[in-house]
Amino acid sequence: MISSGLLDVSSLSKRFPGVQALQEANFEVNAGEIHALIGANGAGKSTLIKILAGVEDANSGTIKIDGKSVEIQDANHSRQLGLAFIHQELALVSRMTVAENLALGVLPKKFGIVSRRKLHAQALDALSDFLPDLNPNTFVGDLPVATQWLVSLARVSMQQAKVIFLDEPTAALGSHEVEILFRVVREVTAKGAAVVFVSHRLQEVLDLCDRVTTLRAGKTIGTYNIADVDYQKLVNLVAGDEVVSSPLSEVQDSPGLPILEVDNLSSGPLEGVTFDLREGEVLGVGGLVGSGRTELLETIYGERSVESGTIKLEGQVVNFAQPSDAVDRGIAMLPENRRDQALFSERSIRVNTVMSHLASFARGFLRIPNVNAENSKTNEQIERLMIRTTGPRQLVRELSGGNQQKVVVGRWLCGDVKVFLVDEPTKGVDIAGKSEILVELRRLAAAGSAVLVVSSELGEIADVADRVLVLTEGKVVTILDGPVTENEILQACYKEEAA
Repeated sequence: MISSGLLDVSSLSKRFPGVQALQEANFEVNAGEIHALIGANGAGKSTLIKILAGVEDANSGTIKIDGKSVEIQDANHSRQLGLAFIHQELALVSRMTVAENLALGVLPKKFGIVSRRKLHAQALDALSDFLPDLNPNTFVGDLPVATQWLVSLARVSMQQAKVIFLDEPTAALGSHEVEILFRVVREVTAKGAAVVFVSHRLQEVLDLCDRVTTLRAGKTIGTYNIADVDYQKLVNLVAGDEVVSSPLSEVQDSPGLPILEVDNLSSGPLEGVTFDLREGEVLGVGGLVGSGRTELLETIYGERSVESGTIKLEGQVVNFAQPSDAVDRGIAMLPENRRDQALFSERSIRVNTVMSHLASFARGFLRIPNVNAENSKTNEQIERLMIRTTGPRQLVRELSGGNQQKVVVGRWLCGDVKVFLVDEPTKGVDIAGKSEILVELRRLAAAGSAVLVVSSELGEIADVADRVLVLTEGKVVTILDGPVTENEILQACYKEEAA
């Protein structure tokens, strides 16, 4: 039974230099409910969460918990007030056990020594509602992402959190893992806690949540019961007057000759993978979590060793010892974890855009950097990709997730790239941003490059790809010729699994 008054945010405002991040935003969460918080990148979701987490201070407004006004001092104070936050990048230590992660910061001690027996018993109790069969002595780094999410939920449950914020929890999960997560979330709220579900996946919002609040340009657009909205209504609430065009509004030409040929490739989970990628083609890679999608890209890019089989680029056998070898041959990688693998967050958009092409911007015998040329090229990419920024000098960490992704794309557009390897290009990106990125992938193909793209959102693969390579447990199940539907890809994924 949902009761009211657990968390009440009223007229909250926050201004950063040159940006009004929140403008008298309102947000109310009731005990026992699953409440969605949606909005485009830059709408103010992250700022609201940071204020509640004690990371940022509001300029004005009030926050009430259990009807009492509070001023959140820091992260520890937020936790004491009963607020818990699980972000996309889970705050777990991979080299520590599940039991140790559950008790992180509050390890049970006796005479200054950690009590292993009490630690184990405490973990078993915490896991009983979430992962009753999991050995608490398992190292977190050995667990799949879906299980790590459940461990994170168990940890905040141990802290007796009143409101749990989940930031894009399903971005790296397959459909089966999503079902498990949803079941656990419902069990958590059934015990009286509230869950705030922050997601760009609107269908999941409709399937899981009780209510939804939309932010746009720092303002609260409204709060609605899920029974009173549908998918298109949510799209309109998020996008406002923006027109979200179809990714395939620019129809592709027929692909050309094969530029990348993979024959009987085995590496790690991959086993006997064979396919070709053609000039002017977007080849999608579909599959469930653990199917080997990311490992395929990493092997081609030289991040993983080839155990057997061959890779040919423009008819020549290649075996890249490291990613720089692949880059030298015209292969670009847009990784899933852009923050850690592709961006220097404390550097400017200009530096991140031109860093892989510095030689082409240098001048004179001493090869002095030509900052004007670098700024000009960066501005060109900002305009082309519609990056929302104050200019080339803005730090990348100040951009929304979608705009950070565009900076990575812009970097490679500065060079001569033959093959783009793209892993989860729209992860954490809003609806309008997703459309823009998918359109850009089609443009890259139309300009003569070849694109190999992995996405957990099979509907995106169906929209953007000319053909779809379906992987299951490291093997190619089938290659579907487009046009193809999301359901056809999903059926192909499960067909082999059922067999």
